[in-house]
Amino acid sequence: MSTVQEIEEAADCLSTEQKEGLLRFLAIRLRKDRAQSNPRIYGRANFFL
Repeated sequence: MSTVQEIEEAADCLSTEQKEGLLRFLAIRLRKDRAQSNPRIYGRANFFL
């Protein structure tokens, strides 16, 4: 699968349970990617003292 459209079409063929599993997988992957690539940097204004 090389395009988003192909992935969307394949996802349409999945059962509800498989779609839920795919969503869980993608959510975990996104969290890992964000944690590795964009560390959050907080300034003093972001904290309640």
